[in-house]
Amino acid sequence: IIGGGYAGGNTNDTEFISMSSTGNGADFGDLLSIRAGPGSANNSVKGIICGGNTTGGAEVASMDLIHFASFGQYVDFGDLTQARRAIAGMNSPTRGVFSAGTDPTKYNVIDYVEFATLGDATDFGDATVAHHGAGGTSSSTRGITAGGNSGSYMTTIEYITIASTGNGTDFGDASVSRAYPDGVNSPTRAIFYGGQTPSESNVIDYVEFDTTGNAIDFGDLVNSVNTPKATSNGHGGLS
Repeated sequence: IIGGGYAGGNTNDTEFISMSSTGNGADFGDLLSIRAGPGSANNSVKGIICGGNTTGGAEVASMDLIHFASFGQYVDFGDLTQARRAIAGMNSPTRGVFSAGTDPTKYNVIDYVEFATLGDATDFGDATVAHHGAGGTSSSTRGITAGGNSGSYMTTIEYITIASTGNGTDFGDASVSRAYPDGVNSPTRAIFYGGQTPSESNVIDYVEFDTTGNAIDFGDLVNSVNTPKATSNGHGGLS
């Protein structure tokens, strides 16, 4: 599911693709509110799109919930602990976690929700530094964020253990300082790519979830891109 964003103006449009086929995206309905720069998390049944900013530029705290088996029936899940945009999302099969962001004040807040219940997010801990625009991804047990902007472009990679609560922990450094990379993963490996350095980046690097250390070069994108978005069928929300 791809939802929200900017298309000549902030939008509440959502669309979907099926991993098992190729082809164009298809309409999935509308979010409950217009938002650009949201965060997201999901397990194998439910997805949450949260935060972002409205057409007027005001940041929002609301979280919209969708069941993948339905079409366009979004419901209000609750609110983040802080209205903000440019959030890094992570997830396990049971929890969604949302890290950092800006409104435009930069935050180090990390909060979480339990997919099984509706309600407002709960404080998880703090990121190592206040920032926005990090890339986030996760295995079934560990969430990782990379890059971002804390007033300058960051190489920081940090991790959390999703089943617990607590502050982010240093993992190592990315191969390049950048904001707005995206993260995708298999069950064992996290990959971060693209972003702003401040020029557009084509760098791809990776880390192994079960270790700590600096990222390793994976290769280059075909084109340099800023603020890419992608997904995979082996992320932390899938068993």
